[in-house]
Amino acid sequence: MLMPSDDVHIMVQEHGFSAGTIPLLCSRYNASSIAVAFQMIFTAVHHCYLVIAAPDYIAPENDLPLLVDNPPAEAQLRLVMLYTAASPAAKYSIKRGQIVPGDNPISAAWHQEGEVISCQAKIPFASGKGWDVDVDALSFRGKIFAFFHASHPASKDQLQLF
Repeated sequence: MLMPSDDVHIMVQEHGFSAGTIPLLCSRYNASSIAVAFQMIFTAVHHCYLVIAAPDYIAPENDLPLLVDNPPAEAQLRLVMLYTAASPAAKYSIKRGQIVPGDNPISAAWHQEGEVISCQAKIPFASGKGWDVDVDALSFRGKIFAFFHASHPASKDQLQLF
C-alpha cells in the first residue's frame, strides 16, 4: 500500500484531522488527493464524514427543451458531490451526486483555494435532516474536500494510551 494506515494515523496525530492535512500527506506519499482523503476517513477513529465535490455545469431542471430543435437551456456552474464516505464509527452515509447548497462551507472553500474553512454546518444528508457539526473544507487540486466531524478527533496534543 502506498500509504500505510499506521503512518497516516501518526501524520494525522501530528498535524490534526483536517482537510488542511491532505496537501501534506499528498506531498509525503506522492499520492492523489482523493486517495489521501479516503485513507484518512477509513483510518479515522472518530465519527466523521468525507465529501469531495467539484464544479460541474448543471442545466436548470425546469428549463427542459420542449422540441428537439430547441437548444438546451444555459447550464450553470455548480458544485456537485462526486465522492462521499464515512468513517468506520459513522452510522449513516451521504448520497453522491447532490448539488452543494450555496450556504454550505464547501461552497465557501470553492472560492478560497488553499485556505481551510472551519465552521459549523449541517451534515449534507439527502433527506435534509442533518445536525450541526464541526466542518473543515479545503479547495485543493481542483476539488473541494470537506470533513464533517460528528464527534471530535483526538487532539494532536493528546497523549497516547498505548
